[in-house]
Amino acid sequence: MEAAQMSTTVPDGGRGWVIVAAVALINMTNQYIHSVFGLLFAAKLKSMQEHTFTAALILNLSSLTLNFSGLFIGPAIKSFKQRNVAAAGIFFVSFGLFLCAFATESWHFIVGYSVFVGLGLGLITPSTFMSINSYFSTKRGRAVGLALAGSGVGQVTVPHVVRLLLEYYGFQVTVLAMSLFSLIGVSLL
Repeated sequence: MEAAQMSTTVPDGGRGWVIVAAVALINMTNQYIHSVFGLLFAAKLKSMQEHTFTAALILNLSSLTLNFSGLFIGPAIKSFKQRNVAAAGIFFVSFGLFLCAFATESWHFIVGYSVFVGLGLGLITPSTFMSINSYFSTKRGRAVGLALAGSGVGQVTVPHVVRLLLEYYGFQVTVLAMSLFSLIGVSLL
């Protein structure tokens, strides 16, 4: 009886802090994407003679996909475990950015960014934070706060990296680099 009680006890630390660090890194390497959309894609869309409406459509459809993924994320996590759902999300983000690197028409961005990146981000966020909940009960707020700090670090540092990459290597190499950058979190799962 006592062994059964110990196995259901949430550890509140230990390996849980490693999970928090992993979630922070996953957030840092994926959650910045919406904040650099204009910096990353504005010149490419302009060279394709697309208007601001197209950029807004791509970004808003991505947000729509991200939010509507909530309809099936719970059953997906129950069926496939948090780690697998997060990995799928990371792969979707990376694949979507990869597609965008070779985009020649606006609908390529809608498929790559709006569908794949949006769905990927929608899978990553709930699954990573649910993994924190399984390791913490009393220190959950601190753990989630530290994991969210990864998003902040990414949103502060990545735009500078993107700007430099665009300046020295151009659009395609920069987007491919961001695609690879988003895969860093898979190694931690």
